[in-house]
Amino acid sequence: MSGARQSDRNPVDERLVEAMAAHLCGEATPEQRRRLDVALQRSPEVRVHWEALSEFHDGLGTVPLPDAEADFEEEMLARLRTRPLSSRADRGESDLLAEIAMIQGDVQCSVGRGDQWEHAVQGESLSGGELLRVGERSRALLRLPDRSELWVNAGSTLRLIANATGRAVRLVQGEILALMERQRH
Repeated sequence: MSGARQSDRNPVDERLVEAMAAHLCGEATPEQRRRLDVALQRSPEVRVHWEALSEFHDGLGTVPLPDAEADFEEEMLARLRTRPLSSRADRGESDLLAEIAMIQGDVQCSVGRGDQWEHAVQGESLSGGELLRVGERSRALLRLPDRSELWVNAGSTLRLIANATGRAVRLVQGEILALMERQRH
């Protein structure tokens, strides 16, 4: 037998799970909404899966989040301005701001002024003026000089800035999660 019959397969395939997740996040395309509506009407198994996923999603809002420090942005900018990138700075590349520590899916870096793009490479260093663009269903992890991490989510773009006034990471669109390393004084 070359493949499984439809009745042997899980009625909730990967594309349907993606449609469910997109719908719960308010980001479903018209095609995903149509696909989900049809599947919910036709399959009790899909409805059970949808109810469980919806309940899980609703429960996420009740999880307590730690309070961010009031001066979070200033602390992050101060770290970027004052902490050298040891091995890279030794090579005379003082405007390098981050290293791409992990790539999942389609991640691109700008070339020149940002009008041309090329695929990013894990381990690649990013410097001031560069843009990083993360495609749909993709993500990237950037490691900063102080070992802090920026998780860049799907559909996000950020610009790395290095100039006379300091270094910064500017979120152009999308979302990031910053895990900051505590500085030791």
